[in-house]
This record gives sequence, structure tokens and C-alpha cells, in this order.
Amino acid sequence: MAAGVARARLRSVRTLRYACERMFAPRNLLVLSVIAAALLLAVPRPSGGAGADEAYVVRPGDTLWQLASERYGGDPREGVWRIRERNHMAGSQLQPGTTLYLPAAAGGA
Repeated sequence: MAAGVARARLRSVRTLRYACERMFAPRNLLVLSVIAAALLLAVPRPSGGAGADEAYVVRPGDTLWQLASERYGGDPREGVWRIRERNHMAGSQLQPGTTLYLPAAAGGA
């Protein structure tokens, strides 16, 4: 009886060893490496190409239109939209003392 148990354990150890050898075979490690690299490349990350946002504390009398006109050239409507999107604003009202994050101007200016 003890010999049968010993043979069963030996068989299970051999099966486990065989499974580990197959799992960590060079071909499988290559496939896992390629999958891991693809996942890392697929994760979005900020480029930083547009430059850093500028923190701005709203003063009495400031408007989004005025901030966009001063910061972005051309039509201020795009600047207003960018400021609202960056700060998750539903409306255009500004409260003095509020910190706004002004996106970098196009072209890194």
C-alpha cells in the first residue's frame, strides 16, 4: 500500500514538472513577452508635446472670453471651449478665487 502511494506521488510530481517545463518553454516565454509588450504599448499616456497647463486664479471681472482672447490667437471661441473642456465646466460663469487650468496654446506658444 505504501509503495502505491509513493508511486502516485511520484507520478503527480512528474506531471507537475512536465507542466512547468511546458509552461516556461522558450516559445511560450516569447509569446508572453510579445503580449506583455503589446499591452504596454496599448496603454494611453500623455505625450507632453503641447506643453504644460498653466494654473490661473480667477480675479473679479475675468471672463472666459477675455482669458481665451489673451491666451490664444485667432477666434476666442476655440479657446473658450478648450478652457471649459480642460476644467470640466458646464457653464461659462467664473467665480473669483477659482483656479482654472489653461491648456497650452497650439504650437507650444
